[in-house]
Amino acid sequence: MFRIVGSSVGRRGDTIIEVMMALSIFSMIAVGALAVMNRSISMAQDALESTLVRNEIDAQAETLRFLHHAYMAESSPNLAAGTLANKFMDIIKDDNVITDGTASEFGKPTCITEIPQKAFAVNPINGKLIPSGSIKPMSEAGSGVPPYSQLSYPAPTAQPTAHGLWIEGVKSRSVTASGSSEIKPVVDFHIRACWSSAYSSQPRTIGTIVRLHVK
Repeated sequence: MFRIVGSSVGRRGDTIIEVMMALSIFSMIAVGALAVMNRSISMAQDALESTLVRNEIDAQAETLRFLHHAYMAESSPNLAAGTLANKFMDIIKDDNVITDGTASEFGKPTCITEIPQKAFAVNPINGKLIPSGSIKPMSEAGSGVPPYSQLSYPAPTAQPTAHGLWIEGVKSRSVTASGSSEIKPVVDFHIRACWSSAYSSQPRTIGTIVRLHVK
């Protein structure tokens, strides 16, 4: 007589219900892990976009301050075209800044579809003014629209296009003792950015104000 050692005879296997329950638990854990991963990726992407847009806004602010420093250091009223001081004088002309009102409303549930008439941007490379015609709202559809607010350079020497990034300059006013209104020697530059994030139903907005004194 031979004796069978370790025989599975009489052993009970897993039922179909137990197998299905195990698969269900595994599926729930897998789905939960994927949801956490997607949320982490969304938060990382949103933080990256915000950081890059903040860098774009800081570049606009620093360029304005740099041009303003050259303008304040210049004593001659007749400035040669192309100088840094002259470029700042072009920026603060009445054609480019608001003298009888306030900046446009900012922080709406949707990004603006039309750039304000007196909006502009500055080229951080050469300090030249970028007119409103070269500023595109992020609401425009097309393959050329970047994922976040930024300046795009078609060529190293070409004028860049601002996407969802613009500046509105406002000359401050005060009321004199006689009741008349006069313009203060101050310009508030409202630097703004608005773009549609792929990971949020609400548009992302970042803005700051730079106040500079003028002569």
